[in-house]
Amino acid sequence: MWYETEVAAAYKRMGDLRMSLKNYNFIERHLEQIHEDQFDFHFYALRKFALNSYFDMIKMEDELMTNRYAVRACIQQFKCLDKLAANRDTIKAKFDPEADEYFLSLEYQKVLKDKKDRDEEDEYRNDDDPKGYELFKNLVSYSM
Repeated sequence: MWYETEVAAAYKRMGDLRMSLKNYNFIERHLEQIHEDQFDFHFYALRKFALNSYFDMIKMEDELMTNRYAVRACIQQFKCLDKLAANRDTIKAKFDPEADEYFLSLEYQKVLKDKKDRDEEDEYRNDDDPKGYELFKNLVSYSM
């Protein structure tokens, strides 16, 4: 998470809100995945009587959302969204032609074809929006 936080902050400093929000979204997805994986560990630890590991996991679960990288990412993501909301019209006017061009490009068609050909169900490896255009399009078109 520290790496994705730094990459997202670098994109934000460069003014690329789309990729910044994409990387902050990765952190959010990682936290959700960690939280879901803990449900499986409850049954495993109790079945194997690994009580020390179980209590360590409970402690980690209590502190998961207070992780400094998670908190920093959340604050910075809100700052990016605030900047997006403040400049929505100008960002939308600049973004729409760029997004349309990307969605019609061969690069995007190749991404969709590669995703369709893969058998893996890993959502991180099968990212159908590697450049963050769909996420950003949803955020820009969302009216507050």
